[in-house]
Amino acid sequence: FVERSFLETSAMRRRRIKKTSLTLIGVLLMHVLPASAAAPPSETLLPRTALLYIAAPSLDDVEGMYSHTQFNAMMQYDAFQPFRVELDRWKKDVQGLALIETIPASWEELRSVAAGETAAALVPTKVVGRFATVVTVDVGDDPRMADLLLTKVDGRQKYYKRPPLKANIA
Repeated sequence: FVERSFLETSAMRRRRIKKTSLTLIGVLLMHVLPASAAAPPSETLLPRTALLYIAAPSLDDVEGMYSHTQFNAMMQYDAFQPFRVELDRWKKDVQGLALIETIPASWEELRSVAAGETAAALVPTKVVGRFATVVTVDVGDDPRMADLLLTKVDGRQKYYKRPPLKANIA
């Protein structure tokens, strides 16, 4: 009888220690996690006039998932070389068509500053049939990288004689 009650109290102590440990870990994580962990979801940041948007929790994950798609595998075949050339030419000509005003930043540049969710949306402009691209990027706790990217982008805007981009860093 004594042995059994000792085991029961030991089990109860272990449960209490586990509960206390989990609570302490939870409290510590709340204080250690960066503020970007609580960044608002992109759908609340994008304009209500957006026609469509796409969001990804991590640009690195998007690239990794794309590399496993059948489309990517198909594009690697030599038989698709002429199609790839046409696709690249079309991507360069789209800005000349002025259908979509895109931001002058590359995928690599966006990946270099993204610490969390990234989203892009198409928003109609005042000119009928033209659309602007709105991009939101969670840059985490260090906005200096975003400032560097915005400086590059503004330089490109001046080169193409376009108005400077509007950027809100929060």
